[in-house]
Amino acid sequence: MGEQRRPGVRRSEQVENGCAISGCGALLFILVAIVAIIPFGASCSPATVGPDGDGQAEFQASIVDDRKKLFSGELTYGTDVVAKVGDSFAYEVELTAIGENESSTWPPDHAQATPWPPPQRRNFQVGGVQSASLSSGSSSVKIESLSDAQTKQVIAEPGDMARWAWRISINEPGVYELLLTVVTYQGNSDRALAVLTPPITVSLHVEDTMSHRFESMKGFLAAFGVVVGGAITALLGAFAFRTQLIEFTREKRAQWQERRRGPQDDSRDGFL
Repeated sequence: MGEQRRPGVRRSEQVENGCAISGCGALLFILVAIVAIIPFGASCSPATVGPDGDGQAEFQASIVDDRKKLFSGELTYGTDVVAKVGDSFAYEVELTAIGENESSTWPPDHAQATPWPPPQRRNFQVGGVQSASLSSGSSSVKIESLSDAQTKQVIAEPGDMARWAWRISINEPGVYELLLTVVTYQGNSDRALAVLTPPITVSLHVEDTMSHRFESMKGFLAAFGVVVGGAITALLGAFAFRTQLIEFTREKRAQWQERRRGPQDDSRDGFL
């Protein structure tokens, strides 16, 4: 029986030794794989984008090269706009790449409703994705981009044209300034190759109307009536309080005088 147990013990030791050797081999394989992957991952990492990195130099070269490929364009716009309080009108600009068959239609169809002065023209570098924006710093001016005028449009060659239009509404008279900005982008990115500098200032002259004056007067009279009514109410309250105070004072004075006279009259009657 003893001789039969010894081979079994030896077999378990062999199995344990084999498992240990296999585990060491697996661990060694994992370490070798990690060491082999680290250089590969480092070589696949993004290029350094810094002042001395190759990626930054390539980026700068692409910007310079794309700017050389831009060509001349002409922006047509209005600098002075006249409107009335409550009006809602469209303001439109055109950007045309200069070519042999250059054409520009100005003023637009809605110019009959709004008196537009002669248009102005300004050169601008185009060639790619173009965008234009119109803004105002006043809360009295509401600017809304029209749905049929996309914010970004494409000019690929001379003769191409891009148009933008905005709906403008004003609720107070006065003179306002609108800022018109145009940008040429590098491809579909947000990197600007050319920016209209300085932006174009559009003067918006808003005239008052009789209806607006009447509405303003109504509001003023309503506010004035509230103030006057409050003042009258306060005066009436003060007058009523003053009357009550005078009556109260007279009553107290009479009571005091009666109290003062009472003891003197009694003493006289007793003496007589």
